[in-house]
Amino acid sequence: MFSARQARTALRGIFVRHSPHHIADKLSEDGVPIPSDYYYAKLGKPNPRRTRHMWSRETVKQILHNYTYLGHLVQLRTRTVSYKNHKVIKNDDEDMIVVKNTHEAIVSLELWDRVREMEQSVSQGKRNSSGSAV
Repeated sequence: MFSARQARTALRGIFVRHSPHHIADKLSEDGVPIPSDYYYAKLGKPNPRRTRHMWSRETVKQILHNYTYLGHLVQLRTRTVSYKNHKVIKNDDEDMIVVKNTHEAIVSLELWDRVREMEQSVSQGKRNSSGSAV
């Protein structure tokens, strides 16, 4: 569970060309609670998870790719092989059901689209064994 402030900060950070790692460092420096701390604080309980209480780039990436912040409901994200085997498999985007505008959007569609464009335009290039760009 992420707050609206956390989602907006992450998307605006990408928009000004910061990496998810840099955004995570900035959120930690600013004292923004990690999602699990935020969740348990809203419940009025201490966080029972063993955590460093620091943001990670993976958490920021989850925020950046979550359609919920656009006000959409996404269903069938995962499936199981069978009712006997409980192995969870992530569905492709085409197989998911997206119901648009089910709740108020936290992030504007324009900002979301600009972040997607920037992700597509970033090229890491080919690297040789020493790490230099070829």
